Amino acid sequence: MPSEKKKKKPHKLRLMLPKLTIFFLILLQFLFFLALFISIAVSSASINLSYVFILVVFLLDVACIFYIFVSDSVSPFKLTWILLVVALPIAGLVMYLAFANKQTKAMAKKTKKKWGDVIEKVYTSGDVVSALEDSCPEAVGISKLIETPYGEPMHRFSDAKYFAKVEDAWPVILEEIKKAKHYIFVEFFIIHPGGEFYDSVLEALEQKVAEGVEVRFIYDDFGALRHAPFLYWRELKARGIKGECFYPLRPIIDIRMNNRDHRKILDIDGHTCFTGGFNLSDEYVNIDKPFGQWKDNVIMIRGKAVENFTRMFLVNWVSSFHPDETAYDDSFSSAAHIDEIGGYPLDGGFIQPYGDLPFDKESTGEKLYVALANAAKKSLDIVTPYLILDEVMENALIDCAERGVKLRILTPKIPDKKAVFNVTRSYYGKLLEHGVEIYEFTPGFVHEKMAICDGRMASVGSINLDYRALYLDLQNGVFLVNDPSIADMMKDFEQSVSVSDRISLATFQRWKRRNRFYWGMLRIIAPML
Repeated sequence: MPSEKKKKKPHKLRLMLPKLTIFFLILLQFLFFLALFISIAVSSASINLSYVFILVVFLLDVACIFYIFVSDSVSPFKLTWILLVVALPIAGLVMYLAFANKQTKAMAKKTKKKWGDVIEKVYTSGDVVSALEDSCPEAVGISKLIETPYGEPMHRFSDAKYFAKVEDAWPVILEEIKKAKHYIFVEFFIIHPGGEFYDSVLEALEQKVAEGVEVRFIYDDFGALRHAPFLYWRELKARGIKGECFYPLRPIIDIRMNNRDHRKILDIDGHTCFTGGFNLSDEYVNIDKPFGQWKDNVIMIRGKAVENFTRMFLVNWVSSFHPDETAYDDSFSSAAHIDEIGGYPLDGGFIQPYGDLPFDKESTGEKLYVALANAAKKSLDIVTPYLILDEVMENALIDCAERGVKLRILTPKIPDKKAVFNVTRSYYGKLLEHGVEIYEFTPGFVHEKMAICDGRMASVGSINLDYRALYLDLQNGVFLVNDPSIADMMKDFEQSVSVSDRISLATFQRWKRRNRFYWGMLRIIAPML
């Protein structure tokens, strides 16, 4: 629903210049350390000094490789950095020290404590567990698995509405914002000030601020890199919105750049919330079409389950920005304002919003996908824009297909990132050999992150099937069991498959012969993409 008046967009150079300056300063620091090491190595002042330097670099590399090997990182990540340090003894060491997602035990403990002290764990009530056992026994263990890290329970008295296109959800989002009476919480990876989609949401939020509604807004600085002005949070605050920028980019080497806020949450009064794969940018509603048709989804949750989203947002708000505030009280609960939408829904299924943090050595998203693959009896349908698998995930999918489960995976035909697209294709081979059906969405770029198991269980949210999404970034999703919205997800999947190319093993082998060396190089650095 484009606006009637087209606003003049700020020039991209003006938006990017401050952030490009930051990256340039970071690059200068990296080059300085690299040049320092090399200058010592080739110094003619003392040949003995050069020998000492080479010995020191060798010992540092050995120590670094040992540290990587015994770390808690997953195997592909370890292999990538070990090969880099071995191949480039000086540059690889500097890159690992500067950019790897490492933390000392003290740092990790401090970070985990900072978030853990804010999280107030809530667990699924006994009556919900009993009802879930009667409705779908195989879902009980999966629910427990994703509940355990942060206390995000399964709920009844909730319902979901699925939108196969962000364009269809757009007017509903604006309408629900207009109904807000108390608070609105917004958390997105990508925002696009000056774009029609974002500006329509911003205008609706400003109107609610004028009416006395509290609006809190978190955006990710890296995700907003292309579109949002530097220090954009100041502009939000000038509009009366409590805006915060997650992990702002800094002109110093900072390992926190690895951990981004990839969540998508729009929480209204604790009783209605939107999430999915979408961001607040015009390509998601196909106003801009850089990669053909952009295919993404939105799911609207109402009722008791929204409390999980509210807690997720508030934990981030307090942990990252406002440690002196109270994370959660009864005024934020769904019960506080549920009467304003006619009470709790009674005809939905079981709904469990969940989060995933990179600070706890857990991978809730991967555990959920593996659990669905292990639980599937008839069918498992997966949509993901990126397919970069570790051994655990790959083996779970292969085992699923070998049991006779109809396993289908949908990925894009038109890439947004060519290197990641090629890595994705390189993972087709073993899956195809074991009976997995793989389809590429021909109209454009599919950005959905969705899995449907046996038509009874499903997950939809922000989690891609790649290393960064599963291990490095803040993520969120929704686990649904026997909810009517799952039928709409299945219909959407079938419609997407009907306009997609099925990839044969012969086609893959032809691609592999042409790209063997290129794919091999990309697979080595895949965890860094």
